[in-house]
Amino acid sequence: MAPPDGWALGAAAAAVAAASFVHLTLCPYTKVEESFNVQAAHDAMTYGVGRLAEWDHLQFPGVVPRSFVGSLTLGGLLAPLAELLRSFGYAHTASLLLYRGALASLGAHAFWRVADRAERRMEPGTGVLFLLLTACQFHLPFYLSRPLPNTFAFALVLHGFASWLDARPAAATAWISAALVVFRCDVAVLALPLGAAWLLRGELSLLRGVAVGLASTAVALLLTVPIDSHLWGRWLWPELEVFRFNALANRGTNSEAWGTMPPLWYFASALPRALTLSYPLALLGLGLGLGVRKYAAVALLSVGLYSALPHKELRFIFPALPLLTLSAAAVLARLARRHRRGGRVVIVGVLGACAALTAVFASAAMRNYPGGRALDCLHRLGPDAAGVAVSADAPDCDNVGALNLTRPDAPTLPARVHIDVAAAQQGVSRFGEEFRGDWTYSKAEDLELKDLSAYDYLLTAAADQLDTEFEVLRRVRCFGGLDYEAVVKTLGLCLVSGGCVSMGVDGCDIFILRRRRPQAYGPNA
Repeated sequence: MAPPDGWALGAAAAAVAAASFVHLTLCPYTKVEESFNVQAAHDAMTYGVGRLAEWDHLQFPGVVPRSFVGSLTLGGLLAPLAELLRSFGYAHTASLLLYRGALASLGAHAFWRVADRAERRMEPGTGVLFLLLTACQFHLPFYLSRPLPNTFAFALVLHGFASWLDARPAAATAWISAALVVFRCDVAVLALPLGAAWLLRGELSLLRGVAVGLASTAVALLLTVPIDSHLWGRWLWPELEVFRFNALANRGTNSEAWGTMPPLWYFASALPRALTLSYPLALLGLGLGLGVRKYAAVALLSVGLYSALPHKELRFIFPALPLLTLSAAAVLARLARRHRRGGRVVIVGVLGACAALTAVFASAAMRNYPGGRALDCLHRLGPDAAGVAVSADAPDCDNVGALNLTRPDAPTLPARVHIDVAAAQQGVSRFGEEFRGDWTYSKAEDLELKDLSAYDYLLTAAADQLDTEFEVLRRVRCFGGLDYEAVVKTLGLCLVSGGCVSMGVDGCDIFILRRRRPQAYGPNA
């Protein structure tokens, strides 16, 4: 495989960005894990720090305080563009996509830096194949635009990996320290085997490593503590509070509240799903060497350390995925160099199979945000939409898989909308409140049934409890699990015609309810 020109590396990086943008378009809404940064970005774009009393975190602070640094920076920079979009008649959701698209672009640039350094120091073609494998995976491109603390930290960690590949471990220490201090304290789980590898291989002395780490930590603290203390209204270091909380949450029975997984879950379930065919190739690269053994070993050691914690989530091991993908890319690059024709066939087959599996995952993910789609559907129904009894089979919203960024027609009457916990956790954010000013939106919790009669519209998963006063306008179906017959059909469709179908079984569906109108169903209704 001939060494690629600079344009090939740039095109492969563009493929990573494009894959992330496709996922962003198919799944424009966000979930509860992203809620803090999404609401913070909205408030930074809409109110600025001068109207802090209107920010969402003062009413819904969450379980533990997180840092505003990432969302405040991006949201503040994008605020003029968001205002321009609104002036041209775009919906508020367009501002959410703008914010997430900017975050994905930062991540794609960080991936490009890793690939560029890999291309210089490894088998020719390794960098390009690293980017193409990443683009064909589901999880990293999907999450690259999702404003989790993990995602902000991940971009900094990628820059650290690029410095490591460039034989600059001190610079890598600075990047990783910043990610640890500001965004995710659990980056320390990666830093431990990484630092040990540098010391054992003589790449970085203990004295220099400690000095750079302390200096980077001090600079990061000077950034996060003043900003976050001002916005939270008290002196704090968010990641220190997160560490205290998680140290308790992962001890004994407290971890049961968050869910626990078997010790080998990351190796037996998470990594195969995240890397698909790259996983066995990465393990092969670890065995063969090819200049990637130390990177793959650090990745697997960090996953092993994470495995000791009872509560496990795939996003916790994001930093390990690029290093393992790099190992897989080195194997394919060597194969292509030694067996030119056969190697290219294998590469195309691996990329195609990964892309087909990604299509399956993406088809399921499209139905994972019923709350956001329900709120958008409500805004576009109009006042004359017909309703049915709660006990009847309600018509589905037709906006699954569709993205309409035009602003809905202004409402003719004021209204009060209540959003229950299930809807709020599955796609609703303040970016979706299109009629703010004319309509009032509430996420008040622990309301009794009689309290809901004060609202004109409800977004709820508990429609069956509200039959006496409300009628159903629409139902938004949620993905509840894979229907394996549909998986087989979808793979066939994807491979034959390039089209995909939605899959799954019913999960936590969200219903759009309207307070009943007199004589809606006759005198005996």
